[in-house]
Amino acid sequence: MCESKPFSISVTQVIGEMKMSETDLKMELAQLKNNDPQVQCPDQWRWFQQNCYYFSSVTKDYTDAQRSCTSMHANLVVINSAEEKAFLQRWNQKGGHWIGLSDSICEGDWRWVDGTDYASSVKFWRQGEPNDDNNNEDCAELHVCGEWNDLPCTVKQYWICEKSA
Repeated sequence: MCESKPFSISVTQVIGEMKMSETDLKMELAQLKNNDPQVQCPDQWRWFQQNCYYFSSVTKDYTDAQRSCTSMHANLVVINSAEEKAFLQRWNQKGGHWIGLSDSICEGDWRWVDGTDYASSVKFWRQGEPNDDNNNEDCAELHVCGEWNDLPCTVKQYWICEKSA
């Protein structure tokens, strides 16, 4: 379960997300009015900040999830900002989703699927994570609470693909 936080933080977070949602909608509406081709995403994909996101409706292991993204000319999502994380969290209602982060090549050496530098990127690990429980957790999920958790790559999870709009 998600850890409960003081009510004032929850209200502040909700207000911030509502303001962000309003800003996102205004920006998207302005671009649609201008017939901006960059806001065109395939059916069943969601647009946010010049990218298209696909939220799976079925579960797969990490490798098959990445293959599914690749077949759609995308990758598992690379989370680059708190705003992007908040957007993803708004659509993350079913449960955990695979993201494009793993340390399966070398334990403790976390790498993004697109080569984004992990050391200098934002991190949103749950408290105590990554913990490589039973020396078997090498792939990252976006937990329903909005933070990251490491899991065995063989676990079947929903997943999120990302590609440029």
